[in-house]
Amino acid sequence: MRIVGHWWNGSWGRLTRRDVWLKTDGNRWYVQARQGDGDRPVWSRPYLTEEAARQQLAAMLARGAKQWRDIT
Repeated sequence: MRIVGHWWNGSWGRLTRRDVWLKTDGNRWYVQARQGDGDRPVWSRPYLTEEAARQQLAAMLARGAKQWRDIT
């Protein structure tokens, strides 16, 4: 799976860190998110089109209270 984009909320705290990814396997697109550090489970949802995945991604980033950083 290829990472197309990775956003981080800029927080290092174990409970406050947020990461969001846009990924593709060539056939489907995935939006994935994690709350907390690397030991936490990752939420993942598949989409048939890049447009649909990017719409979900934009909605998730819009809800964030902190400034998201593109760390792709």
